[in-house]
Formats: sequence, C-alpha cells, structure tokens
Amino acid sequence: MKTFATALLVPVLVLAYAQTGYSSASATAASIQLDSISDYGWSPGYVTGHVINASPTTTGVTALVFVSGLGWFTKPYCVQTSVPLNALDGSFSILLTTGVVDPTATRVAILAVPSTTSVPCFTASASVPPELERDAIAELII
Repeated sequence: MKTFATALLVPVLVLAYAQTGYSSASATAASIQLDSISDYGWSPGYVTGHVINASPTTTGVTALVFVSGLGWFTKPYCVQTSVPLNALDGSFSILLTTGVVDPTATRVAILAVPSTTSVPCFTASASVPPELERDAIAELII
C-alpha cells in the first residue's frame, strides 16, 4: 500500500501518524511505521520510524525526497544511500535535508531493503526507481 500526500497535508499527516503509529502494510508482512517527520521547509529535516516484521540485523532503510521540477533524490547522501536499522528495536533515523532545496521537498519515499542490497545513488529521477521498489520488502511514500 502506498500513501501519497501534498506539502500542505504533511503537517496534518505527521500529527495523524504520531497519534496512530501509521504502518505501511498488514501485521504479517514487513512494514514501515513512521514515528516522525520534520515539517515542510524545516532544516535539518529528519524522518524516523521502525521497520516491523523484518530482521533488524539483515534489513536497512533507504529514503528519497521529491523536489518539484527536479525529481527524486537519494538521502541522506550518495555515499550513504541506506542506513542500518537499530538492532535492538528496528528503528531508524534519516537526515532528509542534505541539499540546498531539500527543505522544499513535497514527497518522501522510505523503503526497507535487505542489507545485502547495493542501493545506487538516484538524482533527478522522474519516479521512485522501479529497481529499488522491486528489491524493497516494504515501502511507504508520503
């Protein structure tokens, strides 16, 4: 299941996620639970959450931000295209605002991938790369 939101809805969605612990899939499949996301325009901007029903020692998380008129960009950096999960609880925190225009991003994609996956750097991609979606065990787009 994919969730989409515009920049105007992000603050409302963050409040809803904080109150409900929104998850991207059913309880039996791997899913991404969003704990918090920084407000539009905020820098530094972070997204935090948990990957549920996946081994924290063999799963990582990658994120992309969409900047209108430019496309999707890998975060936090091209030299660090994914982050490991906390081995104790499956949590993650990703810095989203590493570029000058990143605080104007209107969408964020978060994908849980096997830690053996080599995630390439994506810059100005027209869509969330299909090869990344194919390798993902869970995906959340807001």
